[in-house]
Amino acid sequence: MKSNRLIVAEGIMDSAAAEYRSENLASSDAVMDYADGIEVNISEEEAEEILDVCKAMQARLEAGEIPTTDDWYHDFKKPLSQTRGENN
Repeated sequence: MKSNRLIVAEGIMDSAAAEYRSENLASSDAVMDYADGIEVNISEEEAEEILDVCKAMQARLEAGEIPTTDDWYHDFKKPLSQTRGENN
């Protein structure tokens, strides 16, 4: 089962929603608003984590990098799938 953080982050980063990405990544409040819109509950702390991970990946995309499957897993999916405090 996907974590709520990953569900929200994948929705924001979905290419079908690319035109709204900058708006959805404007702040942690914007991330929380997005989550509310898709009826997923997240905390302020979780919104900050989502914002940080998504902004880092967005910066890489804007720099022309084409992330590999491993990049997406290690830098996007894994951090948002783990229980907070888990380092594996």
